[in-house]
Amino acid sequence: MAGDVGKTVYNSTDKTTAKVTAYNSESDLTLDTDIMASGESYYIYHLNGTSGRDLDISSITGLIEVEKAEYPTRQFPPNFMNVKVFGNVVTLDVDSEPTNGDEVFLYCEKVHQLTESTSTLDSTLEDVLIKGAVAYTARSWIGGEMREQIIPNTVKWYHDWANEHYLIYQRALGSITKSKAWKYY
Repeated sequence: MAGDVGKTVYNSTDKTTAKVTAYNSESDLTLDTDIMASGESYYIYHLNGTSGRDLDISSITGLIEVEKAEYPTRQFPPNFMNVKVFGNVVTLDVDSEPTNGDEVFLYCEKVHQLTESTSTLDSTLEDVLIKGAVAYTARSWIGGEMREQIIPNTVKWYHDWANEHYLIYQRALGSITKSKAWKYY
């Protein structure tokens, strides 16, 4: 229908999305990206990010998973709700839809970023990452071509050292509790 212009089409076969740019007829819409092929399934969502049960999450970079949502926000205790994710669309499991201008907090898991100057990891996690990299490198080095370059009577020492550091890494990794954070989108 003509009211579909501006809505998002979710191709549930390919898990891709596109925006409706024009209404041509009851059976023909123009999309901003060619995501549909004959026989594929789809859903149409109204996504403006501030109202309705459906939210567009395509702008969240490094997204792994949307765990839950909070609406209304800033309540005590917090009012958490389940969500359903279809491609770049999050559907809130809520009786009363948010209205235009209402906040909705999404609690997400995202990929960590680590550069020469910044990190999203806290110092404890950075230390575990370094221990893991050292352990994996040492184990790989001792098991590969470099083994031939080691004096035979020191191979066992290197092997034991690599395995000991791998166990240190495993213990450190097991002691980490998953941190939770939220960000407003």
